[in-house]
Amino acid sequence: MRVSSRGAAGALRRMLALALMTCIALASLRASAWASTSMESELSSGATDASMMLVFDVSGSMDDYSAMGGMTKLDSAKRQSVDFVNSVGRQDGPGGVSVRVGIASFSSSALVDCPLSTDATAITGSIQALQASGNTNIYEGLRTGVNELMGQSGAKLMVFLSDGLSNTGGSEEDILAVAREAQADGIKIYTIGFGASGDLDEALLREIASITGGSYSHEDSSDISSAAVGLFATMMGAQLESTSQVLIESTSTVQQGGTVDVGTFEVEQNGTMTAYLYWPGSVLDLRLTDPDGVSVGEGYGGYAIDTTTIPTSVTVTNAKKGTWHMSVFGREVSMAAEPFYAVAALSDIQQEVIAPIASGGGGAANDGSGIMFLFFAVAAASLVGVYALSVRRK
Repeated sequence: MRVSSRGAAGALRRMLALALMTCIALASLRASAWASTSMESELSSGATDASMMLVFDVSGSMDDYSAMGGMTKLDSAKRQSVDFVNSVGRQDGPGGVSVRVGIASFSSSALVDCPLSTDATAITGSIQALQASGNTNIYEGLRTGVNELMGQSGAKLMVFLSDGLSNTGGSEEDILAVAREAQADGIKIYTIGFGASGDLDEALLREIASITGGSYSHEDSSDISSAAVGLFATMMGAQLESTSQVLIESTSTVQQGGTVDVGTFEVEQNGTMTAYLYWPGSVLDLRLTDPDGVSVGEGYGGYAIDTTTIPTSVTVTNAKKGTWHMSVFGREVSMAAEPFYAVAALSDIQQEVIAPIASGGGGAANDGSGIMFLFFAVAAASLVGVYALSVRRK
């Protein structure tokens, strides 16, 4: 039986179509793998940008004394804020964060003391220059801070500290309208009531934070922990929440020679883990134990510690996945119960990369030569197959 030329041509067309469809399918799979790899690389690359305003109430009542001996409430706020700004500067670098910090203050009116900047000297200098006087105009303070953040790129957040009731300026509705503007622009506001509950408009401060997706913290200036570490804890927690994944945080006290169990936390992704320990003075040790029960210290892979300033920081690159443990040891304490703030966060998170389809033969994985070769090979095989079939059936 003979196969007609028309039948052979039809078979050829069908086989060529099949070959072409096979190559297109393989090319689609490969493109999908490339896209997945590219997307994962983007998720795990570079530093995280953030803009952060610290807005201080500098009304006359901030000159009242706090629980920190000989320090006013404003002195306590200055000390913790300067320490925070210095700690932010130490986070910058490869795989770290780039945080612009600005300073604003308010009493009867408000002003920007330092525009958003990465110059730690300029930022801390503006904090040290703050002085207390006048009334409390929460509206102007909030408006000024929000204006500085509007339109900025990356994460946008504000820590807003007040020690009293708003007694001049815009109404409560005016204040909440500014909070809604902030929310619409993606600005989170973390509010702090720094004083006795009866002296604060806690409901208003909570509402400002709630509208914008931030949180409210009451720090009683007559309490040693609040006066010593509470403001730093809010600032650090807000910044880390915006630029990394917070794993654990705690405020507590430790005695001489004692160990405080901060707790356990889970590391579920690959990345760089950094733990911070902040306290007023003396010598405290931050201790970490990995999921294998190994204490982190000299000789531990990826370990680095910075004790040059407070807070102390411990960094572990490529932190092991699993359950970690944190504790604080009171090596030399300056008071019966030394207050501290401890936190751990994961940054430079590496997503699991989907490997592209291998090109074979050790060639480049991302060029199209493999696909083109495969196409011609299948097409040639089809021609040979049709020819062989024609010959066999003549």
